Amino acid sequence: GVLERRNALLDNEVFSFDHVCVQRFKAREPGLLTGVCYHGDMLDHVALAKGANATVLHPMLTDMRPDALREAHAAGLLVFPWTADDPEDIRALAALGVDGITTSYPARAREIIRGR
Repeated sequence: GVLERRNALLDNEVFSFDHVCVQRFKAREPGLLTGVCYHGDMLDHVALAKGANATVLHPMLTDMRPDALREAHAAGLLVFPWTADDPEDIRALAALGVDGITTSYPARAREIIRGR
């Protein structure tokens, strides 16, 4: 694929609300970072990711729970909530210890996290 031709498999992530699509990407490119997006609270966040063979959870910002974050980390998963554009939301997520933040304003988020 395009990522392979550009030697960019390790520099990118494929994530989607279509978890079957995520599973197919991972089957084709096992080294590719893949994630599942979702809205709403899940009974088992880890099982959701494992079912799609994903390594990243992308919960909606308002669905982010500290216990789900701990469970995901214990299972070796990364957590990147979406979409945090408000400075207070960015600060709160950083304080929780998420692995990344999906935002429309990455430069602003970096400044907020770095305390500028």
